This record gives sequence, structure tokens and C-alpha cells, in this order.
Amino acid sequence: MNESNQPRGSRRWSWKTRKPVGNTCLDCGSQRLAHSSFCHRCGATFKKTNLSLIAGVSVSLLLCLVLPTLLAREKGQKPEHSAKVQAHATTRARVASAGKKEGPAAIMAEIDRLMLETDRQKQGLRQAIELLDDLTERYPKYSYAIRLKGNLLRNISQPEKASEAYVAYLSLNPNDMNVRTSLALELMVLEQYPQAIAELDKVAEAFPNYADVYNNLSRAYRAQGDEAQAQLFSTRAETVRKQYGVSKPPLVLHPKVYE
Repeated sequence: MNESNQPRGSRRWSWKTRKPVGNTCLDCGSQRLAHSSFCHRCGATFKKTNLSLIAGVSVSLLLCLVLPTLLAREKGQKPEHSAKVQAHATTRARVASAGKKEGPAAIMAEIDRLMLETDRQKQGLRQAIELLDDLTERYPKYSYAIRLKGNLLRNISQPEKASEAYVAYLSLNPNDMNVRTSLALELMVLEQYPQAIAELDKVAEAFPNYADVYNNLSRAYRAQGDEAQAQLFSTRAETVRKQYGVSKPPLVLHPKVYE
């Protein structure tokens, strides 16, 4: 009997692999033994049917999706919370390992990667801040890390802690007027206007052609009810801008001291 006259159920064939996928070997015609993966007579390999493959993949996917949920429920935690805790623990372990091997520069690289992985979302920023706390505790003069911590705290709307970080940074780099301006803005958020004005006065003294500092002084005086001073600095800001254009204090690139 040629191949075209064989029963339909015994002629299933994979044209890509040229291997039989049914219950009959097309090389010798022997019946497939139960659960065998090759022909017991000629040794030809049987290929799994598409239905078997789909079933196996479906079961695997189902286990991947359901198992973490069941484990989280067994521990009394929400699945999302469990995943976040696990991710955070993994990151902290990875950072700790990096610190032992290569020092603070490696830890900063891991913190940068963490912020990229989380797309700078609040949860990722909070994790980065915790790691920066550990880092600055070990290296209290690592001013770049202190400044970054202040900026991240500002991004998640924690002005009091951000101000503390900026003060710590300025104790190491008092001439960084960009950070001093950031400190003044956070003090304004905290409604500590006299302290904010004192910081802005230092910026104006160091960079008298910086128009924005006069705008910020105008805001601070207006917020504490001194309209005359507010108008004075607003006018000065316009005058400086017309004369010098938009200028800013230079970015301070300080040496990385880790002690």
C-alpha cells in the first residue's frame, strides 16, 4: 500500500523535520508503543504533536503566573508587595556585593542602574535614597552622593529631608550656588522665608548678574508680606535680564572624596 492509500490517522508527518508525529512509524510501519519517543523497530524519532506542545506550554505558563500568587498569599502578603520586597532585597544585595568588590563608585553605578530600571518612579527613587543613606554613612564626605540624595528627596516632595541633605553638602562645598539656590527653594516650601532670603542673598552676592536669584528673592519677600521689597527685586530682575540675558552660576565639579 503506497503512502496515499494509508489510513489518514497513520500518515501525519512533519514536513520541516521529516519525522513522524502520529502513532505509526512511516519508515517501517510499526505501531508506536505507549509513551515511546522513538520507533522500537527502526529507531526513527517520533515528534510530539502540536496539541501536546501547546498543552505543555500552557501548563508551564499557568504555573509561572499562579505559583507566585499562591506563595504570596501563603505568607499573608499581596503579590505586588512581595515582588517589590524581593526586587528591593535583590538590589540591596547586589549593591552590597558591588561595594565590597569595587567601593563607592560601583555602588553609585548600581544606584544609577536602579533608577533607570524603575524609570525614576517614586518607588525606585525611595530605594535609591535608602542605598544613598547607607553609602553616605560609610563615606560621609562623598559630596556627590549627598547632593544626589537631596535632589531625589526633592523629587519625591520631602523638603525637610532635602534641606538637611543640601546643608550637609554645602558644608563640604560652600561655593556651589546651584545647590544653595535649591536649598533656598526648599526652605520656601517649608515657609522658612528669612532663612531662604539669607541663602539667596549669598547667591546674589556671588553672582550679581543672575536674574533668577532676584525673582526668587521677590517671591520670598512677597510670601512673607513685604510687597515693597518684592517689587524692588522684581524690577531688579528685569533690569539684569535685559542687560546680561539669561545666566546661571556655573556647575561645581568637585573632586570625589570618599573618606
